[in-house]
Amino acid sequence: MEAIQRPDGWRYNMVAPSLGPQWYERGRYRGTNLNQRGLTLNLDSRRGREILEGLLRTADVLLENFAASVIGRLGFDWEHVSKVNPRLVMVRMPGFGVDGPRRDQVGFGPSFAQFAGHSTLTGFADLPPQTAGGFLDPTVGVHAALVTMAALEHRRLFGMGQLVEVPQIEVGVCVAPEPVIRNSLTEEIMLRTGNRAANAAPQGVYCAADGRWIALSVTDDEGWRNLVKALGEPAWAAHLDTLEARKAAHDQLDRHLATWIADDTAASKLQIFQAADVPCALVEQAEDFLTNRYLAGRGYFEVVDHSVVGPDTYPGWPVRFSRGANPVASRAVSVAGRT
Repeated sequence: MEAIQRPDGWRYNMVAPSLGPQWYERGRYRGTNLNQRGLTLNLDSRRGREILEGLLRTADVLLENFAASVIGRLGFDWEHVSKVNPRLVMVRMPGFGVDGPRRDQVGFGPSFAQFAGHSTLTGFADLPPQTAGGFLDPTVGVHAALVTMAALEHRRLFGMGQLVEVPQIEVGVCVAPEPVIRNSLTEEIMLRTGNRAANAAPQGVYCAADGRWIALSVTDDEGWRNLVKALGEPAWAAHLDTLEARKAAHDQLDRHLATWIADDTAASKLQIFQAADVPCALVEQAEDFLTNRYLAGRGYFEVVDHSVVGPDTYPGWPVRFSRGANPVASRAVSVAGRT
């Protein structure tokens, strides 16, 4: 539910020379709303509440993420909507739950990530905590979609709807279990480690001569031998045959790798690494995706003729079913034919 008085900030994330009366259709937000229809209701008015109640009589799901007290104040708490439609599944996604000391507090994806401790682990040890971005927004949505399907399946089996609560802060804690588990077992406090991981060395991102970055991660001794071979068996790599030795010398490894990668283009260095079977990848930039050979070869992007904006390229659906418009089997045959 989104009020026209306070539209989602993503609607302002756009490039348009002349916005016009339907400005909200021109932003990048439209890419996440394909095949959706919207209806604006003023739920503070009697007519708005009557329309919503009429919709609920035949609806399968009511999903809301207001602050905990709002939906009840509007007259659509679970007690009421379950009487309107006993088969309705109501999914509530308040930031801090429907009860508890913070029930009326609101927030966004980054604030939930910070509250869940993600920022403590994001960034480099000698720098301040970093905002991990708004990834909790879609992560909460995925959890909500899963439990909604489970509730609908329960209704199919037993013929009744139910109330489902998905507190966004608890999803944030749930998807970062390691700090909690480690602390409960060993009292260890996990902190920021930059691009490094406990089971990899060397691991990091390194800038090539053309300004493009290469990500590299060596997690076992075989990967290390492959890397040393790709680098031309340098003398400084001697006596670093174990993970423990490489972790102890990680700063030194970073300096050597940075120097070696910086003397040529990313494409040239990647070719050497990949020929030696070294785990690595180009750090892709936004402008790379529409020309990415893998994504193009998979037919991932789709051109949609938007009623306001016109033809534009959109990300496709990242799931394939054996039955449907793009079945897995037929796609596999066409990809095999091209290769």
